[in-house]
Amino acid sequence: MFNFSIPAVLKAYIDQIVRVGVTVSPNNVGLLIGKKATVILASGGDFSPGSPVEKYNQASGYLRQVLAWIGIKDVEFILAGRARAGAAGETAVEEFGTAVRSAAVGSSAVVRSAVAA
Repeated sequence: MFNFSIPAVLKAYIDQIVRVGVTVSPNNVGLLIGKKATVILASGGDFSPGSPVEKYNQASGYLRQVLAWIGIKDVEFILAGRARAGAAGETAVEEFGTAVRSAAVGSSAVVRSAVAA
């Protein structure tokens, strides 16, 4: 996550993917029906459900909406929050990486915070 949303380069990539006749029909029906997506969303802060700043996570809603627009409605989000904790010395960078990998591999929840506060 970048300034509560997505980086401009990801937005530009999405603009190349959402195309009439490729991923969306001319009558605005998503063409990627039956597909699944897993989104790993890294952020410096903890935007997981129940955190004081959860409402500032605009990226998850936007990405869910775009994916649904092209037909992907089975979407799983892995919130890899507190990524800056490694740089701040609060947790080892390797520990953060391990937490994110294990969340990605063993995830079955819709939203999971990779690192506890």
